[in-house]
Amino acid sequence: TVIGRARQPRLSDRPQLPYMEAFILETFRHASFVPFTIPHSTTRDTSLSGFYIP
Repeated sequence: TVIGRARQPRLSDRPQLPYMEAFILETFRHASFVPFTIPHSTTRDTSLSGFYIP
């Protein structure tokens, strides 16, 4: 283990914890605190490369 059970993690441990860093960044990417995203949809039914898009 990088940290062990004897102490709390510190910011200085960050370079040794790349998977934790990736997990936190992915969580931020998927969980928006403020929903400013616009729903994407088509204005009418269409077909693209043989695929039907409602």
